[in-house]
Amino acid sequence: LRVAQMLQCFPNDFALSGQGPATAATYRHFELRAKFAPQPSLSETNSGRYYRLLKLGADVADRHSGATPISAREVLNTQSLVLFMDCRSDAERAVSVLPNAVPQSEVMEADMAEPQLVVAYCCVGANSSAWCEAHADGLWAYKVRFLIGGVASWAHHGGKFVDPRTRQP
Repeated sequence: LRVAQMLQCFPNDFALSGQGPATAATYRHFELRAKFAPQPSLSETNSGRYYRLLKLGADVADRHSGATPISAREVLNTQSLVLFMDCRSDAERAVSVLPNAVPQSEVMEADMAEPQLVVAYCCVGANSSAWCEAHADGLWAYKVRFLIGGVASWAHHGGKFVDPRTRQP
C-alpha cells in the first residue's frame, strides 16, 4: 500500500496534491504538533548534541585510562603552542585536517621536544587515546594529550580545518 493511498484515509489531517509518485502530503495541524512535542531551541539542541558527543568520547576513551584528555576549548586557546598529531586513517585525513597537524606515522620523538603540548586527535577519541596511552611512559608523556570528542568537538567549538593538500582553509 502506497503512503499516499494510506493518507487518503485521513482527509481531515492530510492534504494531498499531485498524482502518482509525485504526490505531496501536507499535515494540516502543525500547531498541534508543537503542543504535543515541544521542539528544543537551537542552543538546547547543540548543547545536547555536544554532551552526547563528550559522553561518546569518554566511553570510547575509557578503555585507555593511561591517556590524558584535553578539551577543544582548552586547545583553541593555546594553538600556537601545540603540535597536533592526526591519528586518523589516510582516507579520513584526505577530507580535512587541523592546522599544522602532522600524521601520526610521521611524528618523530624529536618533534615532541619543542611544543608545550602534543595533542593527538582522531574522529572521536579512540585512536588518539590509544596512542596517548602507549606513550604514557615516554620521555614527553607529561605533555601528551588526546582531544576528547575528536574533530567533532573541534568543529563544535569553531575550530578551523584546512585542506590537507594545500594547507589552506
